[in-house]
Amino acid sequence: MLIEGKNRYMIIELSEREPDTENLVLLPDDYKVQESDHGVGVIKECGSCSGRYEPGGTVVFPRHLLQEFVFKGETFYLVLENHILCSIVGD
Repeated sequence: MLIEGKNRYMIIELSEREPDTENLVLLPDDYKVQESDHGVGVIKECGSCSGRYEPGGTVVFPRHLLQEFVFKGETFYLVLENHILCSIVGD
């Protein structure tokens, strides 16, 4: 299945960070690590963007502006090109 971003929307695959399992401090079982306000993802498809971004590039965006939708059981994430804060080069 091919999903194409339109109107400057990008399809993003979220990058999940590995949780730090070596704690030096004991924490309660119900403790949750606060999520960052920013997300990191890899561009899967660019739609009609300005040409500054390429599929496979890693970008940072405000997490609250990420749009999620499910189609035929598969989850997709969209973010507008102008909501990209920066690119990560040489990861």
